[in-house]
Amino acid sequence: MKPRQCNRHSPFCGRFFLFSLLVAGILFSPANSYSQNYGATNVSGVPYLRLNEINATAARHFIRHFSSNGQEKWEMSEDCFIAIYSEAGGSIENKVYYTKNGHFMYSVRTYGEDQLNPLLKRVTLDKFEAYTIKSVLEISDLKSTSYFFHIANSTNFKTVKYFDGRFEVTETYQNGRI
Repeated sequence: MKPRQCNRHSPFCGRFFLFSLLVAGILFSPANSYSQNYGATNVSGVPYLRLNEINATAARHFIRHFSSNGQEKWEMSEDCFIAIYSEAGGSIENKVYYTKNGHFMYSVRTYGEDQLNPLLKRVTLDKFEAYTIKSVLEISDLKSTSYFFHIANSTNFKTVKYFDGRFEVTETYQNGRI
């Protein structure tokens, strides 16, 4: 019996087979690690930006300095690009701001008391003994970091700024117990 000859119309012929594997690999491969959900919209209903709509300088800086695992979504406001992503199973929300020219401005992280640095948490609760930390807003320009704590007790809500080792109460509201 003669071995089977490969003709150019045979599905297992060399070139056709390799081409078929390539097409199948493209069609059934997982999404690119830096792709976005293009159908998704932000809270205002505005669609997130596509990767080709983001300033390249901003995108490169973001990839070098922040670890979002390719899950970031980009928005554009009137004067800046904003990269948005979550960490720690969604308990830390991050926003990174860039100018329209792609220059880094600052980053903002929002999280609860459980994600706060234990040393900073202890210092804060020692200073404001009767209060509990409700949320933390961390603002950084990669050179320095400021923290804003939203703290509360049975009678007051306060916003406290912590920068350069000093606390400053920026807002105080009476707890209306609503």
